Amino acid sequence: MTRTYKEGRFYPDSFKDQVIREYQSGYSMNYLRHKYEIKGSDTIRKWLHAKGLRTFPERTIL
Repeated sequence: MTRTYKEGRFYPDSFKDQVIREYQSGYSMNYLRHKYEIKGSDTIRKWLHAKGLRTFPERTIL
């Protein structure tokens, strides 16, 4: 079951860490945004930069 955080725009650090781990394991930001209903196209990218991590170019599947 997918958990969502719709109480405003606050995401707990544990949730951010989970999303970052999934991103680092190969899931795209777009997939994770939709999976967890994360608002804002730059939200995950900001979380990565806040932790000093770099982003990878999004892959396009043809």
